Amino acid sequence: MTSDQIATNYAGDIDIVNAHRNNQFYLRLQKQVRKTGKILVLGKRKVGHELSLEQFHGIDKSLSLDVEVARLKQMALQKYLGAEIDYLKHTTALCGMYVFETSCCNVQHKTQTGGFTSSISTRSLPLMQAFAGGLSQQTMTENRHFLLKGLDEQIRTGKVHSIRLEHNSRGVPTLRQEVVNLNTMKVTPHFLLIEAATYLLRLCQSSPVRIRYAEGTTIATRDVSLCRGFLFRQYHYGWQSVLAGAWDGKSATLHLPVCQSNSQVTIEEFNLYRICAVVPFQTTGK
Repeated sequence: MTSDQIATNYAGDIDIVNAHRNNQFYLRLQKQVRKTGKILVLGKRKVGHELSLEQFHGIDKSLSLDVEVARLKQMALQKYLGAEIDYLKHTTALCGMYVFETSCCNVQHKTQTGGFTSSISTRSLPLMQAFAGGLSQQTMTENRHFLLKGLDEQIRTGKVHSIRLEHNSRGVPTLRQEVVNLNTMKVTPHFLLIEAATYLLRLCQSSPVRIRYAEGTTIATRDVSLCRGFLFRQYHYGWQSVLAGAWDGKSATLHLPVCQSNSQVTIEEFNLYRICAVVPFQTTGK
C-alpha cells in the first residue's frame, strides 16, 4: 500500500457539529469506543479501561496505528521543521498534533489540590472559527504563529501548543493560547469522550455494574446502578433528578449511585480516566 493510499484514510472535511474530521481514522476509533465503552487516550495505555493508538494496526498492517499517524504527520510537517524528526522516537507528540489539528480535544490534568480540571482545546482553525463565530485575519495569523512557534521543540518535548476554547464570565467565546503536555495530561478527542460516557451510562441503566476504580495506588470496587426500578426504590419521585445529575453531557466526571456493604446508597464521583474495568453485575458472581 502506497503512502498516498494510506493518506486518503486520514483526509476529509471537518465536521463542525461533531468537532472532528470525517475520515476512516476517526470512524474506526468511534466504532471501537462504541463497542467496548473504553476511552481513547493519546499516549501509552495506563489503565485497563483506556484505549491507545498503539493497540490498533495501521492501514498499513505492518505498522501500529500510532506509528502510522506519526509517520504521516512527520512528512506533512517536514517543510516547517528545522531538523529531521524521528517519528519512532516522538510518536506521541506527532500523534497529538494530528489529533489536535483534526478535532476538539478534552484535556485533563491534576490540580495542586489533587483534583482534576479539564478544558476543550484544538489546533484546528476551522473549529476555532466555528466556536468564536468567526475570527479576524489578525487573530488567525497570531494563533497560527503560536501553533507553529518552536515546532521542533514541541515535538521533542511533547509539550504541544494549542488553543483553549472557553467562555468568559459574560459567556463570550474566548480563545486562549496554552501548552498541553502530552506526557502528563490526559487527552481525548472530545466526541470520543462523549461516546465513552454515553456507553457507561446506558450500561448502568440496563444492568447494575461493578466498577474497578483507581484511587491513588489502590484499586477499589464499586457496585453501581442507574436502573429505573433501583432508583425509584431508593429515591422515589426524585429518581429522575439522580439520573439527570449523573453526567453534565460534556466532562469526564460522572456522579453515580453506589451500593455500600451496609445496604446504604451514596452518590459518588467517578472520573472516566480512572476507571480500570466495568463488569455487568450478572457476571460478577454476586
